[in-house]
Amino acid sequence: MEEKQVISKKIIEDASSTAEAIVANALKEADEQRLSASKQADEEVALVESQAKAEGELLVERRKTLARLDAKKIALDCKQELLARAFEEAKQKLCALGAEDYLEFIKKQIERHAEKGDTVSICSTAPISVEQVSALEIVNSLGLNVIKSENFGGGVKLLGQKTDKDLS
Repeated sequence: MEEKQVISKKIIEDASSTAEAIVANALKEADEQRLSASKQADEEVALVESQAKAEGELLVERRKTLARLDAKKIALDCKQELLARAFEEAKQKLCALGAEDYLEFIKKQIERHAEKGDTVSICSTAPISVEQVSALEIVNSLGLNVIKSENFGGGVKLLGQKTDKDLS
C-alpha cells in the first residue's frame, strides 16, 4: 500500500505543482492584461486630453477673431457716422453760401472734374441760376449743358456719358 500512497502523493504533488503553475501563469497573464489595459487607457486619456486642448485653443482663437471683428465693426460704424456728420455739415455750409461763393465753388468743381459733353446739374435750392453757371467760360469751352434738379439737397453733380459725379 505504500506504493499506492507514494504514487498518490506523487500525483497530488504533481497536480499541486501544475495547479500552482496554472494559477501563477493566470496571475501573471492577468497582471500583463491589467498593465496593457492601463497603458491603453492612459494613451486614450492623453489623446482625449490633447484633442480637448486643441479644440479649446481653436475655440479661444475663434472667439478672439469674432471679438476683433466686432471691434472693427464698431470702429467702422463710428467712422461712418463721423463721415456722415462731416458730409452733412459740409452740405449745410455749402447751402448757406452766398451766390458769388456758390458760383465760385461750382466753377472750381467743374474745372477739376468735368469732361467734355457732361451735364452740370445744380440743386434747385442753389442761390444761382442756370444762366449764371452757363455763362462760365469753362462751361462753354467744354460744351457742358446746365440744368437745375430737385433730386438732391445741395451742391452740384456732373452727369456724364459713362459716369455721374456728385461733387457736393
